[in-house]
Amino acid sequence: MLKWNILTYFIFSAMKWRVVLFSLLVSLLIIQFGEYIAEKRPDGKSKSGKGPGKTPASKPKVKTTPETPKEAQTYLTQVVNKGRFQKAGDTLTVHAGDTLELRCKGNPVETVQHERYGTLFLANSTALILFKELFVPSTDYYEVIQLRTNWPTILPCQVTSPLAKVTLHREFPPVEVKKGFTIHRPKQCHAGSLYCVASLGNLRQSSTKYMLIYVNYPAAPPSPAIQASSDTVAVGQNLQVTCTVIGEQDVVVDFTWEYPGQKIGHPLYTQDSVQTVQVDGQNRQRTQTILLVDKVREVDQGTYTCTAQNLEGSRSASTSVKVQPSAQANTKPKKP
Repeated sequence: MLKWNILTYFIFSAMKWRVVLFSLLVSLLIIQFGEYIAEKRPDGKSKSGKGPGKTPASKPKVKTTPETPKEAQTYLTQVVNKGRFQKAGDTLTVHAGDTLELRCKGNPVETVQHERYGTLFLANSTALILFKELFVPSTDYYEVIQLRTNWPTILPCQVTSPLAKVTLHREFPPVEVKKGFTIHRPKQCHAGSLYCVASLGNLRQSSTKYMLIYVNYPAAPPSPAIQASSDTVAVGQNLQVTCTVIGEQDVVVDFTWEYPGQKIGHPLYTQDSVQTVQVDGQNRQRTQTILLVDKVREVDQGTYTCTAQNLEGSRSASTSVKVQPSAQANTKPKKP
């Protein structure tokens, strides 16, 4: 059995070496065949490119492309009627209400048009179309204007042509108010949303909306009058200091106080009121504030100042209060 294994081992070893030798032989034949083919190239050109049969290498052909044409011309045409076109100039004038149809040969046309303005911008084009504007353009759709009492109010309504006829209208309800641009004596009935309408030939356009807010401006700053319930009070009593302004009706008056107890953080208690009173047979407005000081102490002695302010300015009035010790404090105990 051992002899058989040894014999088998020698047989397989011999076969393995035969396969290796065969592979080397095939590789050598392939290399020689490649060199033979290289030496037999046409015109006797060798692999290295040297020798009597050498010819200059041909340059690769450069693919020529036609010259890039100049930028295609882009121009606008206006559609006059169906099937009829005409070249648009640098500017076009179109009446309000008319239809304008443009076509662009070349790059697409992008348009941006404001809802209220008549200006049409054309992108990728050299043309600019302007619609006839009767009013000077504004960036605001609404403009707030205050109506001041006894002060003229001017509505701009600026037009581009002196020949345009302009009227003033109210938006709600839509009725004509008056002609002109100035309200000389504004009243509360003038408040609201107004606008101007301009007409020139066949053109008719509206202006910016004007929001008129009525503000009753006084003729002068308020004149306060101050009075204390008593110039001298005893410790523990109550004190009232009244500040009164008599002036025009529907005028807001604001009050501020300065008082001795303010320095130590004494809280401020006031009673405010507004009433209509008769002064020299005319209705006037009485605005009043009362400063309340409960259980007066020695620190409440000093100067009380009232400042009244309206839209025209402010004025102040002052009064002094003296605090006396209480009667119990001054009473000395009797000797036994």
